[in-house]
Amino acid sequence: MPGKSRALQAAEEANAQDGLAPVLQYSRSLDTRAHDLALLAYTNDEIATSFGVNVATIDRWISEKPSFRRALKRGRELADARVARSLYKRATGMTVRKQKAFHVNGTLQTIEIVEGLPPDVNAAALWLSNRQRGKWRAANAGAENGPSFDLGSFVQAIGQAVAQAQSRPGDDAKPVDLLDTVSTEPNKDRSATD
Repeated sequence: MPGKSRALQAAEEANAQDGLAPVLQYSRSLDTRAHDLALLAYTNDEIATSFGVNVATIDRWISEKPSFRRALKRGRELADARVARSLYKRATGMTVRKQKAFHVNGTLQTIEIVEGLPPDVNAAALWLSNRQRGKWRAANAGAENGPSFDLGSFVQAIGQAVAQAQSRPGDDAKPVDLLDTVSTEPNKDRSATD
């Protein structure tokens, strides 16, 4: 149809396939759809495309329609909270339940197993660098403000300590103080101690 953008045409076609008509004006029923799209991390542009309207219309509804604004805010906060919870679990270690299938005497059998996942160093670094920026920023981020904790070196030291512990399991393994393996001074050589 002439005069319509390809994105708008695609949104109208997708809505038609899903049994949804293009949105011509606001109604409270859009709040639920907006909430669900916000849970999926849709941007205002993508929500506008899904509704078959211009992004300026979405922006206007956000400013003029409190229930629409709350629906988007709640959906985005819930999505962010789910991601933060998952990131925290990966950063601190977690257990997961899995189904494993085995062939036993010619028959397929499944059992549920519980597997422990160790803490993920990158997830911990990301979590701390965002939650405690003053303490856990990258060394080059605050160079003009004086020395800062070198997060990259800390992550590297943790990785080295884990590798060291895995290579020497048992009673002869000695603990490593990770804070001794990194320096607050920029550009110093940092290596795990034996």
